[in-house]
Amino acid sequence: MNRRNGILTTAACLAGLSAGVFAPPAGEDRPPCACWVLIDFDSFSCGLCLDALLDFCRALPVRVQEKHVRGILTYRPGTTEGRIGIQAGIVRKKWDGFRKANDIRFPAFLDESRYFAGCARNGGGVLLFDERNRVLKSFFFPLKKSQLEEVLAFLGH
Repeated sequence: MNRRNGILTTAACLAGLSAGVFAPPAGEDRPPCACWVLIDFDSFSCGLCLDALLDFCRALPVRVQEKHVRGILTYRPGTTEGRIGIQAGIVRKKWDGFRKANDIRFPAFLDESRYFAGCARNGGGVLLFDERNRVLKSFFFPLKKSQLEEVLAFLGH
């Protein structure tokens, strides 16, 4: 699956989460989880990939991270069947430590089924669900300045 097809598959799956399930709270104009971050855990060994994720996270205000952003954490499993569960636990613990150390406030869901692995490869990216215009926008890391500005404007900052 190439990255573009992966994003479309991801979009189809997440559209159900964004549309209707997460209705905007009273007084808000966007659903709580209007922004999903695809994170390729295996790209953490790439300094440029890691910097792109951290730059994005640092640009998001804490309130926005906590309320409007969720992550999907993908990883490539080992080949030994018995170690898959152990590896998932290790990835989860490492993410939690990384998140705390870097003051990242949004939680990430571990993609144990590896459904999103193809579209998060090479560092991941950002998906925006624009309920008002019924549009999905996707951006790959590293974000261009104009893309980051668009994400921040969409999230209200």
